[in-house]
Amino acid sequence: ALALKNATLNVSGITTTDAQTYTGLLSLQKSLTSLNGSSLSFDSIAGNHHDLTLTGPTTLGAGASSTITAINNLLINSAAIFNLSTLSTDGNQDYLGAANIIANLTMNGSSIQFDSSITGSNSNLTINPSQTLTLGSTGLESLSGIHNLTVNGNSDINMASLTSSGTQTINGLMNLLSDTSINASTINQNGSITGNSHNLSITGLTNLGSN
Repeated sequence: ALALKNATLNVSGITTTDAQTYTGLLSLQKSLTSLNGSSLSFDSIAGNHHDLTLTGPTTLGAGASSTITAINNLLINSAAIFNLSTLSTDGNQDYLGAANIIANLTMNGSSIQFDSSITGSNSNLTINPSQTLTLGSTGLESLSGIHNLTVNGNSDINMASLTSSGTQTINGLMNLLSDTSINASTINQNGSITGNSHNLSITGLTNLGSN
């Protein structure tokens, strides 16, 4: 196992057969494109505008005070737990495995993509893509357990269902890539919807179009 506190990394790769744990602030001095372990755990990360690629079940953050900032492109090849308040990248974010949102989270990036299902702990999720948010990859994935979901940007929806206990607000275009069911107490779609001949079912108090 590898355990580091308040570390500065100036390497392109680290591989261990056991767990890697980074407490305190991890600072990247170059792109770290191969970080592999049986599990990976981080408190906060300052990316200094470098790329970061993670392979292994990943935990990001140790609570609401944790943040990840100034990453260039972020790729996580495995399931990930998000237990932090802010995750910001200059470039793209791509999550290939299941995502579990533990804390209220705001995500900022260019293109943000979740290839697998998203679950939450009645947490709020705000996503700010400057390009596009993509939810799902096969049309079989789902989003559940989120309280309030807010997307400030355009979205491609390739999930079977999006279910939240509070409000879902999409301030941008919605592009359906699969048949989709949306369930929430209130749904605000403040932008056009392109169906691409897919079915859309909405359950909840619904507002379509900008106010």
